[in-house]
Amino acid sequence: MKAMLLPRFFFSQDFAPFRPFLLGLAPRVRRFRRGEFLWRPGEPFSAVFYIDSGLVRSAVEGKRDRRTNSWHGPGTMYPVVHSEPFALESSITAEAVTDVGALEFTNDAVLSAIRRNPDFAVATIDFYSRYVINKGI
Repeated sequence: MKAMLLPRFFFSQDFAPFRPFLLGLAPRVRRFRRGEFLWRPGEPFSAVFYIDSGLVRSAVEGKRDRRTNSWHGPGTMYPVVHSEPFALESSITAEAVTDVGALEFTNDAVLSAIRRNPDFAVATIDFYSRYVINKGI
């Protein structure tokens, strides 16, 4: 019997088996210090990051507060790749809670990788399923 997908708020190792494949996409190596944002708050994001080390907190900025909605550790990717902009995009932040090492990809490079690698595509769907399901709890 296959393991069930369970919703969660902490993501780690979801894409670790694909790191060698992802390195073939010629990513930019990035370092973020504790407290830095992976992209400027209030702006839409154009990059997708594979977290090599450290911890990233994702939050949604409201009019009066910032609400944490997930945590992303080594071996996972964030933000979610998408083919069209979405309404909340400029409200989402990603802050390094610790020093973070990451691989940076363009959104288009990750979309292309999904089209070329069926196993990577399934892993992405599974990741989305865990992420989206936890938003409904």
